[in-house]
Amino acid sequence: MRIAVVSLLLSAQAIKDMQFYCEVCTALVEESHWKVSNVDPKKTIDTGSGRVDPNGQMKEKKKQWRLSETHLTEVFETVCRNIADDYVIENGDNGEKYVKRMMTFDGAMNTDIDFQKLVADKEETPDKSPSHDPLKIRWTCENILEEVEEDLIEAFQTFSIPDDEMEDDEMTEFVCGDVYGCDLVHDEL
Repeated sequence: MRIAVVSLLLSAQAIKDMQFYCEVCTALVEESHWKVSNVDPKKTIDTGSGRVDPNGQMKEKKKQWRLSETHLTEVFETVCRNIADDYVIENGDNGEKYVKRMMTFDGAMNTDIDFQKLVADKEETPDKSPSHDPLKIRWTCENILEEVEEDLIEAFQTFSIPDDEMEDDEMTEFVCGDVYGCDLVHDEL
């Protein structure tokens, strides 16, 4: 009986954690997408085997630098630190934790965040270290990235439209939904 109660409590906690992990996963994809989409799509890198064909020519291919595995790996090295610095955890009325960017990518204040509620939450837990939430976000982000990095690279290379804007909704659905197992809910207008 005691084991069943402990198992039930642990599974309930895992569901709450999964919701938080999905919030961080979405932030990871959005932040990575923003960093990659700011790179000039005309900037290319030479790829190829380095081998000479029977005619004495080397086969060379050009690939967008922003979508190269080298560049994406560089982006992933700093993205979790950026998320920890730029995002906050907002406690929902239902007990769930939401991860939201404080400033929009355009530099404006995010109006979806209830800053009064954030201050009230901080006042309720004065013993909690100011670095607790950023460290939790960063640790969660790094754990997710460790699991999905290859799939995230594939998503960038698959869902990008050459010389145009890349679509982050499809990437989020693929990485966080299909690969990571998040139940992503889309608001319909």
